[in-house]
Amino acid sequence: MVGAMAAAATAAMMAPVIGIAGAWGVAKRSKNKKEKEVKAATALCLSELGYTVESWKLAKDQKRIEPKRKADPAK
Repeated sequence: MVGAMAAAATAAMMAPVIGIAGAWGVAKRSKNKKEKEVKAATALCLSELGYTVESWKLAKDQKRIEPKRKADPAK
């Protein structure tokens, strides 16, 4: 019974830590996704103006993505 009480107390103390770590992970993933989209849009815009993006300084966990081209409404 003492062991069960100790496990319950440990779980109660760890719950806030696990919650904060989970929220941090979700926020980081969301930030990385938005940053990739901005880089892709910037690369597309620069390529339309005749510039070439040689490379981006990427974080260790990021992978290079290709910009998506939007349909031209004039065509």
